[in-house]
Order: sequence, then C-alpha cells, then structure tokens
Amino acid sequence: MRIEFGVSLPNLGGFPNPDAIEPFVHQMEELGYHSIFAGDHVALPVQPKSQYVGSSTGVADFTAKHDIYEAFTLLSYLAGVTTRLRLGIAVQILPNRHPVLNAKMISTLDVLSKGRVILGVGTGWCQEEFEALGGDFHHRGAVTDEHIRI
Repeated sequence: MRIEFGVSLPNLGGFPNPDAIEPFVHQMEELGYHSIFAGDHVALPVQPKSQYVGSSTGVADFTAKHDIYEAFTLLSYLAGVTTRLRLGIAVQILPNRHPVLNAKMISTLDVLSKGRVILGVGTGWCQEEFEALGGDFHHRGAVTDEHIRI
C-alpha cells in the first residue's frame, strides 16, 4: 500500500496572494507531495447565515470579505507551471454551474494538465450562495445526481 499526501491551496480566506501561490506550489512539488486541491465557491455572502459543516463552530472562516480565487482558473494556471502534481477540486459544488459547463471545464483542465485532474464533488452548504446564483438549494442533491449522470 502506498500513501500519498495532498495539500489544500490557500485560495479561500485571507491568505490568497498571487505572489505567494506559485512559490508555494513549487515547494509542494519539490517536497514530493502528490496533489494540490482548491476549494470551489463562486459567490459567498459577507455574513453567511448557513451553518458550515467544515467547522466545529458552524461558521466558515472565509466569506465574501476575502479574496476567493475561482478553482478552475487557478488550477489551469498551475497546470502550466507544474509538471507532476495532481490538480484537485475539493470539492466542486456541481449544482452551481450548468452540467455541460462543468463537464467542459473538467475535461479541458484534464487534457491541458495531461491527465492530472482529481475531482471531488459535492452538493454545497451555503444557501445564500445558491440564491445569489439563481440555484435551488432545496433540490441540490437531485441536481448533483443529474450532473454526475451527465
């Protein structure tokens, strides 16, 4: 059995800095990490009312007050400046984009990175984000299932 380690990219919250991300990723590649992962949010509110399951307090430590780099754009850039690291979305909120657009973005990144894409998918947790994007928060599970089938 082989254990491989990945690193979460600082593309959410107060840390994103264009001058720091590329050196950070190069260091991860030099240290032998297997993969890097970017979080996926399109439109977070300044003060979300939704409970964030990724925190013991239920409050996200990233909001619209912080820079949030779009995951596919960031990973596409990093595909061009790395050679070995696998590139992951952790996790892509499938219902926040059209299913054909999702498929096109995923497959384009996979081709341009020469097969280095890892994709985690989810339904999303932030009702305000769904509302900002015109999505249906209460039917997101069924929409996610449909996207996976497509």
